[in-house]
Amino acid sequence: MYILGIDYGEKNIGLAYSRGELAVPAKTVHGIEDVLRFIAQNNIQQIVVGIPVDAKGKEGFQSKQVRKFVDLLSMKLDHSVAIDF
Repeated sequence: MYILGIDYGEKNIGLAYSRGELAVPAKTVHGIEDVLRFIAQNNIQQIVVGIPVDAKGKEGFQSKQVRKFVDLLSMKLDHSVAIDF
């Protein structure tokens, strides 16, 4: 299975790629279109997205931004790729 790990940031989006248990850094991109291109070029079957939390384990403003990004990504993929947190 081809898995993509996403570390979302407002300016940069970190991508890591895995075919098994070990993920390796792939690249840094700057927008959702770059992420979609990477998904298409690498036959990604599952996506895992990191959700930032504070020291108490609570989600904050940035977590909401990540969830908005995931919602948009899911819509653009037409829900064809599983997305987990």
